Amino acid sequence: MTAENSVPAVSIRIFFTSDTLDEEGIPSIYRSYQISGRAALPNEAPSGYGVAKVAPLSDDAPALVPDEVPAPGGAEGAIAAAIEQLKMLNPGLECKGA
Repeated sequence: MTAENSVPAVSIRIFFTSDTLDEEGIPSIYRSYQISGRAALPNEAPSGYGVAKVAPLSDDAPALVPDEVPAPGGAEGAIAAAIEQLKMLNPGLECKGA
């Protein structure tokens, strides 16, 4: 991909933890995700939309299917929509880093 046709991306890392701690004070459930958002290309979604790609970083973190989330509001809107989907995928866990 060349510089003139690349699409700027925003990337964040979030994680979900349980309230229950192990003997060492570490949450018994820890699930980490990398979310990269960018403006949608014309053939992907309507103008003004963004696309977020979600990658689980923890072995036990359930993956979003599909792993791309289109949403209005550019990259930030798509990332926010992906976070909401991950919250539904990880019920009862606290979301941090968002």
